[in-house]
Amino acid sequence: MSRPDVALITPYPDAGRHSGRSGVASYSANLAEALAVTVEQIGELAAGNIPARELRRAKEHVKGRVLLAMESTSARMHRLGDALASDSEILSLDRVAAELDAVDVEAVAELATLLLAPERLSAAGIGPSEERFLAALEPGTPAVARAA
Repeated sequence: MSRPDVALITPYPDAGRHSGRSGVASYSANLAEALAVTVEQIGELAAGNIPARELRRAKEHVKGRVLLAMESTSARMHRLGDALASDSEILSLDRVAAELDAVDVEAVAELATLLLAPERLSAAGIGPSEERFLAALEPGTPAVARAA
């Protein structure tokens, strides 16, 4: 079975919101498969089934994004303003990199179990058929389908 492209998890940690996005149209025959893959991957995260290579790549990706963002004056000012507004410590880039490097599989699994628990999931779809979207949700996430 070929897997559809699934881009997972865009964090907004200050708001407690995380989202996943799939590049599959709601009318596509691949919709149910895309949703099943997403639910499967969430389960893998929570179970701690994260290859060391993938964790290393993810950490390097985040570090790269943070460092590149710091090349923008406005991004630096937003970072400082966010820290001041939330009365949190302004971390040096070296400290941010060190804290990212310290993340291990167990920490990711613990957080995924807490934040991505099935009862906390929700789904939204845009397209011509609500019934098709709900039918695609049902096999992997019946609770989400009932709540939708």
